[in-house]
Amino acid sequence: ARRTSGRVKVRTPQPEGWVAQLFADHGFIATEAGEVYFHANSVLDDGFADLAVGDAVRFAVAEGEGEQGTQASTVVRTGRRRRRGTRPADQGTK
Repeated sequence: ARRTSGRVKVRTPQPEGWVAQLFADHGFIATEAGEVYFHANSVLDDGFADLAVGDAVRFAVAEGEGEQGTQASTVVRTGRRRRRGTRPADQGTK
């Protein structure tokens, strides 16, 4: 039989932010607490190529700090933020 410790596992919501900068193999997420570094390999489903500045993302923070400071270990795009002065491409009229 399996023993339990009696502790309740508490899930904390993943932090959210916006893609602030993108480079060839990494980027930065803007959050209320500051910028978070992420590598292309940390984006789920090979989604790095589909990311754009302004995209809303959810991420997990890696333990410890890397050379770039706080680092995201898993990044998932949750939506796309509309840029000021632009219309979404799908809302054009025929």
